[in-house]
Amino acid sequence: MSTPIPDKRYFKIGEVAGIVGVQPHVLRYWEKELPFVRPDKTASNQRRFRRKDVETLVEVERLLREESYTLAGVRKRMSRRGGSRPSASVSAVVDDVVESSPSVPQSVQVSVTPNDSQDLGSDYLLTRQLGLDFADRHLCRQHLQAALASARELLALVAD
Repeated sequence: MSTPIPDKRYFKIGEVAGIVGVQPHVLRYWEKELPFVRPDKTASNQRRFRRKDVETLVEVERLLREESYTLAGVRKRMSRRGGSRPSASVSAVVDDVVESSPSVPQSVQVSVTPNDSQDLGSDYLLTRQLGLDFADRHLCRQHLQAALASARELLALVAD
């Protein structure tokens, strides 16, 4: 049985385990078995779950306990529902980073041109200007790469 989810941005694995009603080792196992359970990690390699991750895990627990699904069944059902994380746009990633980093000015704006998608070296400068630490830069780079890959696909579709 799950408890109400507190109004927080990030949760540690122990907090999530308490909310979902399972032990932390179960969450780590689910992370290996379910492709849509991918918490961010801090510089010290601790798991950092977002509210959406916690909501997904509560749903996984409900499916397993109340509806007697297997993990394979949960994986299949959640993939049909779009359970995996969607690719984020560059501006959404930057907005998320700006919102979660108190040292970042709220007036940061980013525009992406087709040339930006060719060179990801600028993401280092962007994250450096935003004052992010290494872990945040690494996470931002991953999101930027995914968003720019999606942008390339869209540009290819538009060009055709």
